[in-house]
Amino acid sequence: MQLLTYVLPPGLSDELMLACCEVDKSYSEDVLTADEKEVWNSFESSVRSAEFLAARGLVRDMICEMGLNKSNFSLKKDPQGKPFGEYEGDRYFISIAHSKEQVICGISPTVALGVDVEPKNRIIPDRLRGRMLTKREQSALAGEQTLRIWTLKEAAVKLKGDGLRIGLKEWEMRRKNKNLFSATFSDEEKISIISITHKNHWLAVAFQF
Repeated sequence: MQLLTYVLPPGLSDELMLACCEVDKSYSEDVLTADEKEVWNSFESSVRSAEFLAARGLVRDMICEMGLNKSNFSLKKDPQGKPFGEYEGDRYFISIAHSKEQVICGISPTVALGVDVEPKNRIIPDRLRGRMLTKREQSALAGEQTLRIWTLKEAAVKLKGDGLRIGLKEWEMRRKNKNLFSATFSDEEKISIISITHKNHWLAVAFQF
């Protein structure tokens, strides 16, 4: 596990833990609960099972790093499929993303968040820009890679937790500096999104803080 505290702005690292790990054989199935083992054993793809195992192992390592008893921490999903955690009656915000090589996870007791990660060599057709961006965004973000924009949008959607029910053109992003963007949704909810490169991946972290 590698903590990514350097990614977060001052003050946020006290409220939100962000970490990553490789998708490899670092974890054994012992990190899984009985229910998770059933899901893990159901995967026909070895790649998918490795991603699932690494993500659960990373979550448990992060819980221990936070000083919590991992045996008392439950990883669940709401009706929309958005993950969250429960610990001794308290609810924790959680977001998980993975590629074939990296797993990224954010956990916070107070800060709503969403994360996304994509390898920089993934090909995203430029024609998708027209589906993701408003005319004002297309002008403001003309110099940005389509893949980077994809991760920014995905992180924001994961924060909202409504999946594809959110139209990507129903809200707009603006650049605040090299690595920080802001977004305003149609319900006037405002969020910030950090976007950096990490181990040949684009990493995006959306949060309300």
